[in-house]
Amino acid sequence: EVAPNIVTGANGYIARHTVLDLLGRGVAPTDLVLVTRSPGALDELRARGADVRFGDFSERDSLRAAFAGGERILMINPAPESFASRADQTAAQIDAIRAAASAGVRQCVLQSRLAAHESLGNADPEAAETEAAARESGMQWTILRTAAFSDSRGRDAKRSIREGVMIT
Repeated sequence: EVAPNIVTGANGYIARHTVLDLLGRGVAPTDLVLVTRSPGALDELRARGADVRFGDFSERDSLRAAFAGGERILMINPAPESFASRADQTAAQIDAIRAAASAGVRQCVLQSRLAAHESLGNADPEAAETEAAARESGMQWTILRTAAFSDSRGRDAKRSIREGVMIT
């Protein structure tokens, strides 16, 4: 039997803490599919019964297999330094949403960004585009719009310098 709950970026800070919280709340490890670019980093969770799978947002073909059999997905934004540009990151996120829908996932919880809110005058068009893909995917969807995290500010600054654009 396949675990119904998928978490992407499972080795990252937000996803790892979410998984640990779910386990602490009584979710069985066998009900989790943990998708990451570094499966070996999650051997402890695999030993507890979680299904750890390779999946990389920059390798589209890896995602449909990684998402196969899941019913719900928590889709965490991939690290921006994994992509050459915001456009590349946006395309990868949209591909991941489509891969989840194609794999039969029924519900998507998407981590987005606060600046995608329409009242902010299109301040973050990439996040808005990704949200639109979730809404149009055919899956049930929930969008979590997070503000900036202080631990991300350094990498955000590097990206802003490289791209000549700063969204804040």
